Amino acid sequence: MKKLLFVVLALFVFSVRADNTITSKEYVDTQVSNLQTQIPAKNANTVLTNTGTAGTVGEKAIYNSNNDYAEQQDALVTAGAFNSAVQNALESEFVCIEWQGSTHDNAHCLLYEVQNAYHKSKNLFDSNQLLEAPGWVEENGVYTGMASDMFNTHGHNRGFVFQQAFKPNTRYTLSYTMSGSGNDGLIRARFVITYTDGIGRDVPYVASGETKHVVITTPADKTISYIWFTYGEEGRVSISNVQLEEGATATPYQPYGENTYLPQN
Repeated sequence: MKKLLFVVLALFVFSVRADNTITSKEYVDTQVSNLQTQIPAKNANTVLTNTGTAGTVGEKAIYNSNNDYAEQQDALVTAGAFNSAVQNALESEFVCIEWQGSTHDNAHCLLYEVQNAYHKSKNLFDSNQLLEAPGWVEENGVYTGMASDMFNTHGHNRGFVFQQAFKPNTRYTLSYTMSGSGNDGLIRARFVITYTDGIGRDVPYVASGETKHVVITTPADKTISYIWFTYGEEGRVSISNVQLEEGATATPYQPYGENTYLPQN
């Protein structure tokens, strides 16, 4: 009986040692490593992909929220990043407009819509105010009319309206393009910035027959009270790309108001 048991155990040990099926632990531990050379990872944001060609592998980037969206539109997204994006969308990008029952929360929402996404323009000057002057018209962003009509509407002690108060002792930059009709050099049209201390600062004027792009920045120790228009002699004036922005640098023109945008990340 002991001999028979010894023979059975011997056969069992032999059979275990000889187990080379691909589903066995022994095969994985000893055989796979002999058949496949390890391929080092390129970096933490890249995975290997199958190309369908023997001996050749491809790669695919993993989406990185710190990089520009336009350059990685076909990148892979991890489950964690996707979960965070969906949660952020539910909380920030989508607005629930229909609920199940009387409980108004995400768990009971039946229908979402994408809420309007806006960013405030850096331009504080609403150029539509130029059309408040009688006879002034706009074409392709250029506002044209008589200097006297603009002065009577937005001249001294009337000025232009701004939706927010000017910050004390803060630098602002005013920029615009202006031209005057005729060639006698007498229009001398210009904007004027008046500070809270009563001192006014003339912006360089535009004479008849001239076209100028004017840029002026207020001092750091002054606070703007209002901005207005004045002139020397009657004539037609054209104005475009008027921009008032906070800071000491004139940046490219941007229309006044709220502009729609698509999130980049």
